Amino acid sequence: MEDQSLIYEFNSRNYDASLTTCNIGLPAGTYYYRSESYYDSYSAELYTFRINYNASANWETEKNDTLLSADQIGVNVENYGAIHEKGGRDWYKFSIPSDGYISITFLHQMVEYGIWNISLYYEPDNKLFEIYSRNYDETKTSCNIGLPAGDYYIRIGNDSYSSCSDVDYSLKINYVATAGWETEPNNSYVTADACAVGVPINGSIMPGGDIDRYVLDVPQAGYYSINFVHSAVESGTWELNICDSNEKGIDSFYSRNSDTSKTKSFVYLNAGRNYVVVRSTSSQDYCDVDYTLTVTPSVIQNVQISKVTKPKKKQLRVAWKKVSGVSGYEISIAKNKKFTKGVKTVNVVVSKSKYTFKKLKSKKTYYVRMRAYVLEDNKYYYGEYSTCKKIKVK
Repeated sequence: MEDQSLIYEFNSRNYDASLTTCNIGLPAGTYYYRSESYYDSYSAELYTFRINYNASANWETEKNDTLLSADQIGVNVENYGAIHEKGGRDWYKFSIPSDGYISITFLHQMVEYGIWNISLYYEPDNKLFEIYSRNYDETKTSCNIGLPAGDYYIRIGNDSYSSCSDVDYSLKINYVATAGWETEPNNSYVTADACAVGVPINGSIMPGGDIDRYVLDVPQAGYYSINFVHSAVESGTWELNICDSNEKGIDSFYSRNSDTSKTKSFVYLNAGRNYVVVRSTSSQDYCDVDYTLTVTPSVIQNVQISKVTKPKKKQLRVAWKKVSGVSGYEISIAKNKKFTKGVKTVNVVVSKSKYTFKKLKSKKTYYVRMRAYVLEDNKYYYGEYSTCKKIKVK
């Protein structure tokens, strides 16, 4: 460089015969090459050198070893570089025009030794995420990371002075614009993402103790269903906590690696602000695959009586069409329409579609109604009663 600051140096020893450096990305300009003896060790033998140059718009431009000198790169484009010194750093800056999610793909050839650290920053001093690519990885792709529109930084570092490789690497920021994703950092109640009833939102738990918080504005008090969906993974467990406007816990549940879909069907929420918090149960045993969170009003399908008959003396039989998503049915009979006299109630398993009441009073009129129920955490939740039927037994 014209200011004569050092970019790169290497040594060629007596037995080397031929030595080629790693690739070094440079901006257009004038540079200087200097060759000198190493302390008191020199030789009068002739040497030759050659500057191998290839024009490229997608290579880093040294020196980009600080955030202020970061190379501006585009998304969905492969960019190339090399760490050519122990403890070296390459900084990149990229922008996304609208909310969406990214993932980071880092490639290099397999080498004998070396560890690369790839870090994502959303502010100069605030690291959001990091992954490591080891000598044998060749290809490393991060989880999807939801981000708001804005500027971000990538730092490629070689944090181990004893384990360094200068082979070329490829860096690509994979970006998808979407309004249906979390926007990191959303790990505090202040930065919580808005989540609407009935609208799915996607996210992922990044390595390193990530927490995703969502603020849920409930239109009216009542029971709501919290559904959490993810692909099956080898290990890991998600923990979901539902909190009120004072950030006090209301309910919680877990979704384990093999669950793929987990639902808390009945959570009572007051109207107004509530929160849903998603985290991994362990920073060491985390799951960074995409998940989908959906909050909907709780619904129990209504069941209707299809027929009431009197098969034998002092008996009545109730028949109905089965409904899905319930645990069973509650059937009641009474001697008056208000169900205040001679009431008998039974619970019937979900697999049944008829039930017979016996030992009733002959020649008496009975009123019949039923409703479906869901049993969750040892608590019963009921649907609406069916239309009331009446019959006079034999």
